[in-house]
Amino acid sequence: MSRSVNLIGVGPGRTFVDGGNTSSVFTVGKTNSGTSVKLTGITIQGGSSEYGAGINNFGRLIMGDTTITGNIASNSGGGVYNHDGTVDMMNGVTKDNIAAYGGGIFNHGVLNLHMDGIINNTALGRGSVDAGKGGGIWDEGTFNFKAGYIYNNQPDDIYRPP
Repeated sequence: MSRSVNLIGVGPGRTFVDGGNTSSVFTVGKTNSGTSVKLTGITIQGGSSEYGAGINNFGRLIMGDTTITGNIASNSGGGVYNHDGTVDMMNGVTKDNIAAYGGGIFNHGVLNLHMDGIINNTALGRGSVDAGKGGGIWDEGTFNFKAGYIYNNQPDDIYRPP
């Protein structure tokens, strides 16, 4: 998406956006980092790409009551890859995603979690010292955790490279 948009579903588990295992489900702001996208009440699933299989974000992304599940990135950000953008996640869950780095979320920008869950994500690793870290979140940016839960991610919940 290169233009600002609001996508409102009737609730996760009832409104699905599926990538068909062919690409990122959503790419936000790649050609215009000023793009703002708001996703509410949907399930994002079936994404498959090198980066950001569920969502590949370069802009401003706001999510509420949204589930990101079952996405696979061959490199980073199974659920979400946040390049230099801003991601606000509220009252949702990121679960059961897989990547080499940052199974649930790979953050290189600003990540704000409020009453959000990051569970059962996996970082498989691939050939470097830091391989297979950040099962839940790989954070190289600014991470603000206001409330919620981060647990049962493999091999770890949060990783910040030295």
